[in-house]
Amino acid sequence: ISRIAIKSAMTDIKNPNLGTIIKTIDKSTRIAVVLPEQANIDLVSASIALSTAIKFSKTETEKTLMIFSSATPQQLLTPPFLKTPFKIHSAINNSNQLEIKISDRHAKPTELRYEKDDEGLTVFITPNSGGNFQDGDVTVSPNMIKFDLVIILGAANFEQLGKVYLDNTKLFFETPHINIDINPANEFFGTVNFVQTVATSMSELVMDIVEAIPDALKSETVSTALLAGIISQTSSFRDPKTTPQTMLKASRLIEVGAKQQEIIQYLYKT
Repeated sequence: ISRIAIKSAMTDIKNPNLGTIIKTIDKSTRIAVVLPEQANIDLVSASIALSTAIKFSKTETEKTLMIFSSATPQQLLTPPFLKTPFKIHSAINNSNQLEIKISDRHAKPTELRYEKDDEGLTVFITPNSGGNFQDGDVTVSPNMIKFDLVIILGAANFEQLGKVYLDNTKLFFETPHINIDINPANEFFGTVNFVQTVATSMSELVMDIVEAIPDALKSETVSTALLAGIISQTSSFRDPKTTPQTMLKASRLIEVGAKQQEIIQYLYKT
């Protein structure tokens, strides 16, 4: 039994949905963390923290991608003190290859060759003796990573994901997706929904998930990202919506090594 599974059993007692989220992450090997087009520092910070925490609990052969198609330049949303151990993608298809699939329902492919001319590339596929390909035996699509879990942060519905959703609707409907949000207008569209409207920031809510992943909070990137999101969204705790729970969580993050002074310097003094 994995350490994350043991801790998720304890989490189940406090919040059934949170326990389900931890178990689902634990058994998934290829995870997409997706943000809406209208992202802010809190959302990006929460995503960096969650993606890093998931990577912390996975092997090197497993893949977690953070994806959003925001029109805002990523360098404005990703503070320099957050040394992310991964690339942030603007689309789910992060490969420049084209995938051609040949069904063997009516004939088995036996030989492939291609010819290149001024107009492009032509591919020739020879069937086995006595066989013939038919319409529908060939499908062409961009080569995409096959995700087994999609985690959506801060979107009230699919449409707020913008181009990422419009270009990949099949993925979102055929893959289990976890909906994490603090917006009262959230439509509870996820396979699993974790919506807490009393949280003052996405980072505060995501911290509940991160704390259920053994040792993840000890990562400087994770703790600093969460604190950056909380400070940004609460205007450095001056927002009247800031709750005692928010202060307790921020204190916990500082205690484990979050870079509070660098966050303040970046957000308010530069």
